[in-house]
Amino acid sequence: MDVLREYEEFNSDRCRAIPAVLWPFLALDPDRYYRWRVQLDCACIKELLTPDDRTPPSERQWRGLGGGEALPLGQAYCRHDDSVDSPYRDIIEWGERREVSFPADPVEPPEWAEADVWAVIRHHEAHTHRPSGR
Repeated sequence: MDVLREYEEFNSDRCRAIPAVLWPFLALDPDRYYRWRVQLDCACIKELLTPDDRTPPSERQWRGLGGGEALPLGQAYCRHDDSVDSPYRDIIEWGERREVSFPADPVEPPEWAEADVWAVIRHHEAHTHRPSGR
């Protein structure tokens, strides 16, 4: 119960800092998730959250560090000093760098967005993006 209380306090603080329309995306309701403790083949024990569909972590596809590349089914990222394998590869070549300029988003929301959500996520001014990759 200490973990639940700590998370609810954390979530309450987070809700004060973000618009209410973004709460379902950024301030997740703990009643909708299962918390699993899993032991990896490196002997580390991790805690993972899954949605309330009860699919165990071993039957899910997880992402690498920082929401990176999808890992093979049933693998999770774990990094420590004596790690021998890593889901990441060394950079051996740099591609060219480029920037793409975008105009400001329209005031009217697109069909896929609710007006209150669009008001929060739209780019009010022109902006530049630097795509990753080549």
